[in-house]
Amino acid sequence: MRFSMVLLAALTACMAGAATAQTCDLCGDVDCNGALSLVDGVYILKYLYDAGPAPLCDNPLWADWDNHEGLTVGDVFYNQMYIFGDAPPPICPPNNPPIVPTVDSTSIVYYTDWVPSHTGSATIALTLVKNPATTVYGLSLPLKIRVDGDIPTIDSVTILCDDCLEAFVEYLVDADSGYVSIGIVPLFGAFPDKGQIALIHMTVPLEVYERSIAMQWVHLAPVQSPTGDSIVIPMIYDFSPVEPLLLPHCCITPGDANLDGIVNIGDVVYNIQCIFVDCLGHPCEKHLDSNCDGDWNVADVVYLINYIFKGGPPPCCL
Repeated sequence: MRFSMVLLAALTACMAGAATAQTCDLCGDVDCNGALSLVDGVYILKYLYDAGPAPLCDNPLWADWDNHEGLTVGDVFYNQMYIFGDAPPPICPPNNPPIVPTVDSTSIVYYTDWVPSHTGSATIALTLVKNPATTVYGLSLPLKIRVDGDIPTIDSVTILCDDCLEAFVEYLVDADSGYVSIGIVPLFGAFPDKGQIALIHMTVPLEVYERSIAMQWVHLAPVQSPTGDSIVIPMIYDFSPVEPLLLPHCCITPGDANLDGIVNIGDVVYNIQCIFVDCLGHPCEKHLDSNCDGDWNVADVVYLINYIFKGGPPPCCL
């Protein structure tokens, strides 16, 4: 069994049944057990993103770790830095204002913005592209989703973090509002400079035409918050929290040039046809740019062949 599964199982067991606020004597002791540990960080993550119980401290500020009033994914990261690194212990009460991240155009979260025709299900791929000079230690992604203006049925969320050896991951779905909120803090490692970070799986009405997906950031209070003081805000957290841009993106399955849902030799043939004959109004040229160099040409054909037949790197879509 993977370390993360064992750890999270133990942490969840420690938190089971917690509901009543108590007087805590140790700053940052979210679960009020008299000690500072990873349990406190996971407790916050589950509270914000998985409808977990509110902090047991009778004073909510006593649960803060990063010295900013209010609970965010940054507190989970700071908790980890204290346990494994050299961060100082939390300060109570925190003397810095609540975090309001500034918008950073060099950090972008792209999302799939269309549903193919003749399908009753759809997957929104979230792709992070960030400044290589920035190391991302945590993500907070509260999203409002609409398909042709309607609320979709959000079935599940798959979290992807290829460079994270282990990660604390939680997500919260509010079916009535079409909101999904995702929180990710790697335990070891960090996010790559570009790549998919999550897949949101939905059920939608079956239609004969393509439908547009609209997505925007929202500020959410955890559904179980007794006061609404803790707000989930969009944030990429390194040491200076920023709000990433959220931009539409047509690509669904990287390398799937003929849009049949799989990547195989048919996509190689389709790419060749597009280059030398005609693409016949392809709805998303990014599907053709398998090597993500900003153009589609013979190099993409070679890239796909290497992936399909020689185990080369998978196609990307940015």
